[in-house]
Amino acid sequence: MRVRTIRSSLIWAFSLVISVGILVLGAFSLILFQQALIDQTQKSNTQLVSQLNRILDGYIGYMQDLALVVWNNPDVDAYVSGPASGDPGRKTQVLKFLEGIPQIRPDIDSLVLTRPGGETLTSDPARRLNPWLEPHAVPWFLADNPAPSGAIVSAARVENLYDDRYQWVISLVLGQPRSRPGAWLQVDLNYAVIDDLCRKIQLGRSGYVFIINSGGELVYHPRQQLVYSGLKSERIEEILKVGQGQLEARVGDRDLVYTVATSSRTGWTVVAVSYLDELLASARNLGAVVLLVGLGCLLITTFLAWRVSLRISRPIVALRRSMKAVETGNFDVVIDVEADNEVGELARDCDIAIGKVRDLMHQSLVDQETKRRQDLLMLQSQINPHFLYNTLDSIIWMVELGRGPDAIRMTSTLAQFFRLGITRGSHEISLGHELEHVVSYLSIQKMRYSTLDYWIDVAEEVLDTPVLKLLLQPLVENALYHGIKEREGPGTITVRGRRFGDRVEVTVSDDGVGITAEKLATLLVDPEGQVRDHIGLGNVHERIRLHFGPAYGLSLESSPGRGTTVTVTLPPGRPI
Repeated sequence: MRVRTIRSSLIWAFSLVISVGILVLGAFSLILFQQALIDQTQKSNTQLVSQLNRILDGYIGYMQDLALVVWNNPDVDAYVSGPASGDPGRKTQVLKFLEGIPQIRPDIDSLVLTRPGGETLTSDPARRLNPWLEPHAVPWFLADNPAPSGAIVSAARVENLYDDRYQWVISLVLGQPRSRPGAWLQVDLNYAVIDDLCRKIQLGRSGYVFIINSGGELVYHPRQQLVYSGLKSERIEEILKVGQGQLEARVGDRDLVYTVATSSRTGWTVVAVSYLDELLASARNLGAVVLLVGLGCLLITTFLAWRVSLRISRPIVALRRSMKAVETGNFDVVIDVEADNEVGELARDCDIAIGKVRDLMHQSLVDQETKRRQDLLMLQSQINPHFLYNTLDSIIWMVELGRGPDAIRMTSTLAQFFRLGITRGSHEISLGHELEHVVSYLSIQKMRYSTLDYWIDVAEEVLDTPVLKLLLQPLVENALYHGIKEREGPGTITVRGRRFGDRVEVTVSDDGVGITAEKLATLLVDPEGQVRDHIGLGNVHERIRLHFGPAYGLSLESSPGRGTTVTVTLPPGRPI
């Protein structure tokens, strides 16, 4: 399983927290900034169109006031009210009066006065009227207003009253205030005035303003020719429905915002057009700045996280290195971790625990070694005197009966037996030497008990197997005293040895009286489950388990009247 280090986890955690924080903060900042830009732009545009409306209202109001001044002029009134043939002198006065007005106000392109009956006077009498005009054509303002009342203001239009002159103008028509049908005055405002006024307004790189009248006709548009030719369109109907406020729309492939204000005096609607992509350009710049700042913060945070994680993980790495050494069995490790936090306390606790385990292991080794030595010494001190006393009694008895040669042979065999049993050096000897010891013991016992016979059948391949000293002799002694001596007639003890795979088995069998199942179950283990430590089978069994491991030891098979077999299981080991 892949293990993630604390150091990498801390770095990832710090980086993730900072990244999420920067992303969330940046996203909210961009959204708020974008909305603030749009709101500010709409507020500015609202003020702009309102101000432009007031200026246009001033121009139209001035045109209407100018028309009233003309109508209130006595010469004009007399001329309009006079006979159909007219008064030549009065007509001259009116022409001079009309001609002087454009000279005073250059923004006024021309004035056209029509009296009942169709006679027309202009402010520029030197210009020849357009000969192509139909004399009985309906004037433009009568097309939609058959009986005009009050002032009528046109959209942007081309005035072709004069020959070879086509001028864009905004026209205001005012009928005779005294209700003289067929008499009206047209004041033409130079379109360049409105064009200059509106073109000076900059709304970003592409934004602009345009003006429409209540009928949806263009009063002004910076791309008027494109609109008329159908190459550009505006949401005129939707704008007229809004009347006052904002409208977001998509025209062509760009999103834009219309800011609309309608004049109650003229009925004109001034529209400011702002493109969203230009409005949000600064927001994108802010996003780039936020991104750069975020990357910088992320780099700084990663570096700080690396430093902090290094400081935190260094004692943990040292502790882990020490514990890996302990895993290999090296309990002499001293954990030296310099940290004034929980890691330092944990290191000190581990150091104490390792020291206690080391002491316990050392004490356990000492106890095991002591127990082995005690078991061996106890076995030797308890078995050898017992056997020695009985053998010496037999020798004395033979001497008293005059069996000298037998006494000599027994004494020689006894000397060989003890010479093999008390050799110095390792506690281990080969199975072959242990068998020599057993044969000496059985030879002595056979001289003592004429009913005893024995048989040794051990494969040559296992004679080098390492065994403990005095391993088989107690088993043979048990077979003799608890099996053969208790039966009637002669008995035989058989010792066999074979190798079976990864183990060596040596059996000591007798054809004695046997053992009951109840007693057999308690020979190696007492009723409480503890291995018996008295002289005999339990002692031998425990010595084998202590020396070679719990997988080895003794096993017994017996039944009353059919003898007993003790099996010794040993590891093959290395030859001795």
